[in-house]
Amino acid sequence: MDTTEAEVPTKSFPYVYLGPSDPSNLEGFNAVSINLDARLDSSLKWEKQLERAINYHKEGYNILWELHFGLFKELHLPLSDTSQYRSLNIAIDHFFDYILKDLSEVTIGVSIYKGPIDFSHNWSWEMDQVLNFRGWLSERFKDHHAFINEIGIQCSSLLSIDPKELSKNENGKNLVRFYCMQAAVDYFTLLTTRFEADSLPFVLLDTSMIDSPTHAFQLLDFEDFEFIQAALKGAPFESSKAIAWESKPFINGYIGKEYKAYQKPKIEPKIGIVIPSRALFDVKEIHFYDEIIKKIESRESIKLISEKNITIDWQGLEVLIAIDIESDSKRKLEGFIAAGGQVYTKNNLGLSQELPLTNYLNSQEG
Repeated sequence: MDTTEAEVPTKSFPYVYLGPSDPSNLEGFNAVSINLDARLDSSLKWEKQLERAINYHKEGYNILWELHFGLFKELHLPLSDTSQYRSLNIAIDHFFDYILKDLSEVTIGVSIYKGPIDFSHNWSWEMDQVLNFRGWLSERFKDHHAFINEIGIQCSSLLSIDPKELSKNENGKNLVRFYCMQAAVDYFTLLTTRFEADSLPFVLLDTSMIDSPTHAFQLLDFEDFEFIQAALKGAPFESSKAIAWESKPFINGYIGKEYKAYQKPKIEPKIGIVIPSRALFDVKEIHFYDEIIKKIESRESIKLISEKNITIDWQGLEVLIAIDIESDSKRKLEGFIAAGGQVYTKNNLGLSQELPLTNYLNSQEG
């Protein structure tokens, strides 16, 4: 199949201009982004932005609103502080009552965060967050011995662990990233409880600082992202669910300063690598997955698929590579095999038909 440009997207497949105000050329875009200052010290005077939106509406463009809350770096108080949360909700209420009431039909969504995917970089570790983090650890590790075995950091108790100290170790740094992502998504969900279908929450995530496709994929593999539209910058993989942000456009849409047409792949991927639902912290284990991805990707198109959504994500694939999966997933893989698919594994998973991963990797070298 020849590489061709996709049709101009509709509201469901947005091409959003995200750049300086009043651009001279919007050719190829079907929507514009308009920033609204919603920080704690904002006056919430959005008259000029509303006027711009109305003018764009008259010209036939949809709107992606950017509610700039200052998450999370600019928040002055802990995330648990109710007064701060109420203040942010005042801005949300004002947005719905003053902005969205007349423009909901041309609104494709509301961006509530734009920044790094690594929330741990600027995370505020006040005591509430430290306690929440220790409780989160207790849900994931049987005891401190299990923690030591998996993370490789000595501790006397899970209730004595300092997340700042963990970040000095690569395994610990990965662990802290998962917690901060979960806490951030929880706060996104809390802030958007009033949002409806015509005000889908967006988060713009810069993944360029994370080189590992496995780690980046797992950070985004949250069920809550089913209700939040992610836009990714510099993602080390193509996502069938996300929108591209200032990167090579994805099939679902694009956000950026310069128009880039979506290019259909010449060859659709036929091989999928199952990324486990179990969070991977060990850098050696992550590196193992990354090396497989790198080796195969150098020769053919691949698709990373989530173990949690394996029966959905395998559509169109002929080969699956499964390294470490749960027992329920084995039954799903049997369905893939029954439908004529091939499964390659590192260790014997006990499937009715499975092939050694080394066979596949060696065939790639031939």
